Amino acid sequence: RIPAERLRVLRTLPEIWVPTRWQHALFVRHGIRPERLRLLPLGHDPARFFPASTPLPAPAPGVRPFRFLFVGKWEARKGITRLIEAFAREFDPSENVELLL
Repeated sequence: RIPAERLRVLRTLPEIWVPTRWQHALFVRHGIRPERLRLLPLGHDPARFFPASTPLPAPAPGVRPFRFLFVGKWEARKGITRLIEAFAREFDPSENVELLL
């Protein structure tokens, strides 16, 4: 849902750019005219963003670490810095845990 106050502001804009079809459909359901919406998917630059060329090192037999996995867009509102700080406070480097980002 889009809060009413935000929706009032959105309705005054001549053009709104959205990164996903989901968001486009959401705005239309809330009464934003489709011709005022532009779907501009988030970019991917394969020269900058590519899988690691080497896999993670294999754990010693029988000593698999407990792995925490974060998957998401790297932006402030996702709280990645808080996640890293909390992980660092909670676990000592000698503990058998990993945080994968």
